[in-house]
Amino acid sequence: MTFRGLSMGSLLAIVAVLPLLAPAISIPRSSSHVEFESSANSSKDTTRPFNAVFYPPLDWAPPLTTNSGSSGINSTVIHSNLTAPHFVSFASTSCSALVPSYPDEFWYEAIDHSNAQSSFLNNKDAYIVWRNVISDFGADNTGNTDSTDAIRNAINHGGNGLPERTTKDTYGETMKPAVVYVPGGTYLISSTLDLYAGTVIVGDPLNPPVFKVASTFSGTKLISGRDSTWGSATQVFYIGLKNVVIDSTGFDKDSNFILVYWAVSQATQLQNIVFNMPKNSASSGHRGVQMGKTDYNSNIIINDLTFNGGYEGMHLNGQQWVFKGLTFTSCTTAVNIVSCTDCVFLGTSVSTVGTGFSAYGVSGSLIIMDSTVKKSGPLVLGTSGYKGYQSIILENVMSDDENKVTVKLDDNASAVVGSVADTWVLGQTYKSNDPTPGRGGNVRTQRAEVLLQNARFFTKTQPTFQEYSVDQVLNVKSVSGLAVYGDGQTDDTANINAILKKYAGCKVIHFPAGTYIVTDTILVPPGSRIHGDAYGSVISATGGRFYNPNSPTNAVQIGNAGDVGVAHVVDMMFSVADVLQGCKILEVNMAGSQPGDVGLWNTHIRVGGAAGSKVQDNCNGSPYSCKAAWGMVHLTSTSSAYIENMWGWTADHNLDTGGSPTISVARGMLIEATKGTWLVGTGFEHNTLYQYNFYQAEDVFTAMQQTETPYFQGYNEDVLAPAPWADNLVASDPTFSNCGSDDTSCRMAWMEHISNSSNLSYTQNAINVDKESSAVYLYGTNVHWVTNMFLSDYTVIATEKTNEGGWGGVVAAYQFDASAPNNGKTVVARALDHERIIVLAFLNNFGNGQTPDGNFGNECYIDNSGNGDCGQLANDINTCHDAGVKIILSIGGAEGTYGLSGNGDATGVAYSLWNEWARPNGVDPSAPRPIGDSYVDGWDLDIEKNPNGSSQYLDELVTALRSHFASDPDHHYYVTGASECPIPEPCMGDAITKSQLDYIFIQFYNNDYCSAYQEFRKDTDGGFNYDDWVDYIRGTPSQDAKLFIGLPAFKLGSTDDDSGSKYYIRSSELPTLLNEYKTHNNFGGVMLWDAGYSDSVNFNGCNYVQEVGRVMATGAGC
Repeated sequence: MTFRGLSMGSLLAIVAVLPLLAPAISIPRSSSHVEFESSANSSKDTTRPFNAVFYPPLDWAPPLTTNSGSSGINSTVIHSNLTAPHFVSFASTSCSALVPSYPDEFWYEAIDHSNAQSSFLNNKDAYIVWRNVISDFGADNTGNTDSTDAIRNAINHGGNGLPERTTKDTYGETMKPAVVYVPGGTYLISSTLDLYAGTVIVGDPLNPPVFKVASTFSGTKLISGRDSTWGSATQVFYIGLKNVVIDSTGFDKDSNFILVYWAVSQATQLQNIVFNMPKNSASSGHRGVQMGKTDYNSNIIINDLTFNGGYEGMHLNGQQWVFKGLTFTSCTTAVNIVSCTDCVFLGTSVSTVGTGFSAYGVSGSLIIMDSTVKKSGPLVLGTSGYKGYQSIILENVMSDDENKVTVKLDDNASAVVGSVADTWVLGQTYKSNDPTPGRGGNVRTQRAEVLLQNARFFTKTQPTFQEYSVDQVLNVKSVSGLAVYGDGQTDDTANINAILKKYAGCKVIHFPAGTYIVTDTILVPPGSRIHGDAYGSVISATGGRFYNPNSPTNAVQIGNAGDVGVAHVVDMMFSVADVLQGCKILEVNMAGSQPGDVGLWNTHIRVGGAAGSKVQDNCNGSPYSCKAAWGMVHLTSTSSAYIENMWGWTADHNLDTGGSPTISVARGMLIEATKGTWLVGTGFEHNTLYQYNFYQAEDVFTAMQQTETPYFQGYNEDVLAPAPWADNLVASDPTFSNCGSDDTSCRMAWMEHISNSSNLSYTQNAINVDKESSAVYLYGTNVHWVTNMFLSDYTVIATEKTNEGGWGGVVAAYQFDASAPNNGKTVVARALDHERIIVLAFLNNFGNGQTPDGNFGNECYIDNSGNGDCGQLANDINTCHDAGVKIILSIGGAEGTYGLSGNGDATGVAYSLWNEWARPNGVDPSAPRPIGDSYVDGWDLDIEKNPNGSSQYLDELVTALRSHFASDPDHHYYVTGASECPIPEPCMGDAITKSQLDYIFIQFYNNDYCSAYQEFRKDTDGGFNYDDWVDYIRGTPSQDAKLFIGLPAFKLGSTDDDSGSKYYIRSSELPTLLNEYKTHNNFGGVMLWDAGYSDSVNFNGCNYVQEVGRVMATGAGC
């Protein structure tokens, strides 16, 4: 798991990769296929051809119940006894497959929008959701006349006879969705355009419109994304701007001018925008995007922006963001961070700028990952900080100049030079189960291959479906014979399901603004592409099917278990229209054949706080009386999904009517996914048990997770988790049994739970990682009012007090079981095809009738009966196998007692090595198994002494070992040798020339006349003799063996002291050596001894292993 950017308390943000967690245990959920009944409803509108719920008011409510936590309000409400016809399974569609036609016209402009509505306005038929700035309001797209008033009118207009949208009294915050569509062309703007809640400006992505700043512009900002009618920017939601170009090149270049002022919070979108600004001097000028400190905000994501020119690309002031896919060219400063608690930059390109990131204002953490810098000044300017303040993390950051400073700090002008191939950390750094922090430096982050594309974490731009023509898109409200109303009162369940089933794979389904009431599961089949309007397209559940908290029903379900296909959901909202303790709002079961085939973008979960739900009206007392939903999102074990920009909000205040409800939703996001999951810019708030729960999950990447606990929990509150859900827990839920029964500070929702353990100890809740988890990486964790930040099996590792910084506490890095197995003297070999090998050393006693024994760097000991307590090593081996790493077991070494007395002795040693260490199938079941069901992929001979003929019969040992391979034909095993470089090899000659070795790891060190350093610093007769080795094995059983150039991984690597330093090949020399020999015959790769030394090397941000890997992959070093 890798988490980048965590904000909790009132903040929490993360990035994450989970290569391995625990075995799967499924929680109760709907059956693998959704099955439905058909029945009538007595409440029927005879004027309509379909059943209606007529919501509000309620059809029926249970009697009041008494409860220790009740305030006299109705207990959980069952709404409506209506059940609708559904379908047992997906069937083939009758329409043609959806094939891109690449039209000239954007379907979203051409489709009919007349049936979009704001469902809960008193005069909803008069309100206009969709507005075209040209056809409806007369804007000029030639750039010749001023379009300011026309576009402003399009933004502000309510409808016929309705007040403008600038007031909150009529519309609240959720009842004024407005899509302001801007066709291609150039629009001259002369004064500020203000955006109000519910406004989304959408340009034509096929021909992005240009907002041109007039030379006579009046004001300091072109577009203000700040609805000041709602007070603090932390309460401004549902605003968007996308698919446009903003051009200020014709305006005074020295003016302090802002192209977009962005003071908003969650459920907003700023994406796919190009900012063209005049190139500037260093003192003042244009800023592409600015957030102001007086308008402190709580945004989650900004993505896919391009900044050309300008004084500052971005001017940041706020709590947390993930910035995905930003490009900065010719800016004086790309990003000026005046204040940021938690910032994650993912996939950033910086080119020809003076300064990349001015990071002096980072109070918490700054993460830059999968990014590049070219022809620029320092990427980061900052300060070293102290404790948690000013934490900086760079991961996979490539520079075009390996001699140029990448990170410059006040007290260290060259903190990082050149690229960072893996991870560099400045700040509080914790390792597994160690409560003593370090200050970082170069660390290793294991990345699961399934999550990567071109060596970066996979990301995907939000689909617009622009590749399809309008006749390939269906308005869900306009399908003949399948009436769908989306009016906030009619039950649309059956016909939505019928449409999705019928047109899956052959139509894009557009949901115009409106609230679609459903009384059973909406099943999204493979082949679905769904698009909504602004933040006004809401699927809202109600009815008795969602009542049972011990057998929850999904409101929206993407696929059945085992489904593989495409399902894209864009610009939708999922909610509940009632208090439904058995409603799981969204479940994802489907996986794709490619990353991103299943995805949700700008799709949000909302419970309460808005018109159209009894949760707003009935939840003003105790949470016992308002168990509003079982959970928000469940990514099941069969799923593989890409999710970008999702906010799961259990409302802490009412957006339309004012007041603060008390709502209890049990769960935020439950992740059991195992096939590759990407969470980019997500937040879950105010859920009772947890906000995020990674349970038996594998291969998950998260970038920014923002969380907040419920306000009814904490000090001096009387509702202690897991209440009010204590009677409805499932296997994946935390039980809080580690807390005292009356400990209000402990019995609060977990921000992050990574678990499969019930171990007990005292804690206060933030993030717990249990002992069954592995390869968990958390970078940039920020908390506010959280006592204990990290726990391992509920044992405190890091506290806020120890890690003071940001808005409370900051941990730059927590690496849980993060490194490869630490087996003392380990050898890492990188093959030419980038296949990785780890050699475990050593079993250094064997032969003369003795079962092989030894130890692996104190990781575990194998006694002379073949037994050992090696459970952790077995787990580590499994982790490596999951990552595609081969494990080779080495026998011999420089110390120990070994030798073979004859052919029979060799056969006996081979028998022990095979039966104790090979895969369990095909071995003697009575043999000891030091690593249980785990196994190695081969055996290595490291025979370094030959007294009394101890190297005799090695060829018989190799032959006897290979004879066992037929017992397990489904697995490829290897026999390798770690030889010295002299020829003939003094200790292993017979093994090399009389038996078959697959790999030979040649130690080109510790022997002056044949060592690799002779290639650069010749000081004796002889020379580097790689090619002689090719000749040496020619015509032998090992003639096809791959030869590895063995090198010390550090100056002290070969001898453990300065005497061996001359054998070390400098990082700057590696490209010359490896580029020459990797084309020679039999070349297999590089062997490094000892890999543990590698981290002591820092060459342009790379350790020695990384440097070798970079040269092997690209021909150039870090």
